[in-house]
Amino acid sequence: EEELNKDVESYCCLCKKPWAMYRGQFKCAEPLCKVPVIVCFECADAKVNLTKPTYCPLCIEGYELRQLAVPNVVELKRKLF
Repeated sequence: EEELNKDVESYCCLCKKPWAMYRGQFKCAEPLCKVPVIVCFECADAKVNLTKPTYCPLCIEGYELRQLAVPNVVELKRKLF
C-alpha cells in the first residue's frame, strides 16, 4: 500500500495534499463544469469548501471544455471501419 501511495498523482483541490479518493460529492465550482473534484478527509471534515471554492485542475489551467464543439463520434467511428 505504501508503494501505491508513492505513485499517487492526484491531489486535494483545496490543500493540494496528495490524495486519490473521490468522496463527499464535491464538484467543481465553475458553473459550466461541475465535474467531481478530489477533497481530502481533513478539508471535508473542516468544511474548507465553504470558504474556498473547489475548482478542478482543468478549470484552474483555464480550459473551457463546455465551449468546444462536440466531436462527431459517429463520423469518427465510420473512419475506423
